[in-house]
Amino acid sequence: MILQEMCRMKAGWDDRPDERSLKKWNQWIQNVKELKRIKINRCYVPDKFGKVTRRELHAFSDASESAYGIAIYLKSIDEKERVNVSLVFAKARVAPLKKITIPRLELSAAALSVKMTHLVTSELDLVIDKTVYWTDSTAVLRYIANKRARYLTF
Repeated sequence: MILQEMCRMKAGWDDRPDERSLKKWNQWIQNVKELKRIKINRCYVPDKFGKVTRRELHAFSDASESAYGIAIYLKSIDEKERVNVSLVFAKARVAPLKKITIPRLELSAAALSVKMTHLVTSELDLVIDKTVYWTDSTAVLRYIANKRARYLTF
């Protein structure tokens, strides 16, 4: 996003970053060093979890002016109705340099969510009983419900 902001300011590849961009860059470098402290359990079902009777994928999408992204979780339910949720996949993209509306970015995120859910489903060696897509965008929900007009892009 820092590079994107510099591109918006029409900075050249050999130009020295302005003070604000340099400050953001240095802060980002410090934050990257902290990534080694993050631990994500990659096991989809814990050892002491019961026999899984149902599996669901839950895909969340969201967007802002600067970026959009998705996260896909595997929800496992055992015979005692206990639930375990694991992160399976996440992806983020910066918004295009050309300004586009938030509803269109939300649609892009939702479309990415569907595409990546298909990828995850094809790669997982598990039977998925149900897939649920989540969005907080009424524009996306209205687009899906609209039977008359369709944007071919989505």
